[in-house]
Amino acid sequence: MVGSFFTRCKNVVYEVSAGRAVLMDTAGHEMITLNPVGTSVWEQLVEPRRFEDLGDALSVAHPDVPRETIDTDVQAFLDEMIDAGLLERNAPG
Repeated sequence: MVGSFFTRCKNVVYEVSAGRAVLMDTAGHEMITLNPVGTSVWEQLVEPRRFEDLGDALSVAHPDVPRETIDTDVQAFLDEMIDAGLLERNAPG
């Protein structure tokens, strides 16, 4: 996961309401409501982002949370979004 870039799939539409993003693929097969932290990560993915960059931004926003916890949570979030067909992982280089 380290060094990989993550991008939103082009077939995803979303809307943020009350601090929570609702994601849906345009085929209507997947619909997910994110919590505020997930929404923050999703909004960072407006452009391709590295795993490390996502963790860095959350560490700044949540300095009381250990970096290991942030990295574990970001990895789980990214894996879930990839499995749902909402994100793509691109190898570095």
